[in-house]
Amino acid sequence: MTTEQNTVITPEAPMTEEQLQGKMVEAVAKKDWAEVKKLSAALTKLDNDAKAQMKAEAQKKLAETGAKVKAIFDQIKTFLTAGQQPSKEARQAFSGELAKLTGKELDGVDGIWYAMDFGTTDSSIKLMKAKSASTGSTSTGGSKGSYVSGYPASEEMLKTVGDLVMFEAETPVVINKEAKTMPAGTTFNAAYAFSTNGGWRNRVRMAIGKAYTKTLAQ
Repeated sequence: MTTEQNTVITPEAPMTEEQLQGKMVEAVAKKDWAEVKKLSAALTKLDNDAKAQMKAEAQKKLAETGAKVKAIFDQIKTFLTAGQQPSKEARQAFSGELAKLTGKELDGVDGIWYAMDFGTTDSSIKLMKAKSASTGSTSTGGSKGSYVSGYPASEEMLKTVGDLVMFEAETPVVINKEAKTMPAGTTFNAAYAFSTNGGWRNRVRMAIGKAYTKTLAQ
């Protein structure tokens, strides 16, 4: 008589961006372009998933902020349309709510539209977060960088020059303050897919744009 044993298969955890980048370096070094394409798709999916999560979190924050702002305006509307002076208790309660405001309630949101019915007058009010004068001039050394404009979308240009070599020799680079090494023979496709860091993508995009322009001129 035999006893069957149930085998439990534990799914592998998805690779992180750093792990995928390491695999990409290996694939480029081996000139395994099929694997490069596969890893490029995995990196793109990882980037898209992160963006989707950020969008969902932003929408949640916008909804929560909108609800708080609406409550304040609804109370003001009640005072304005009550036909009599608000009671001392109502004023004190509202003052307590105003005292909780920090001036940063609209941080991280693009703006909130709030409509009130004032008859035939303009009923739309848009609240925007004010920026201090020093905000635009201070650099944080982050990864966003300045987007290189004037070229078509990077993905479109890569269809033309993606298989061309960007790094003919092994080249040390710095991505998000971390030292990396790009293998000799790294193509524009591989370089672009290597990291989703904003500064790196802009550097690669500039090189792609120059190669794209040169190719069209030939």
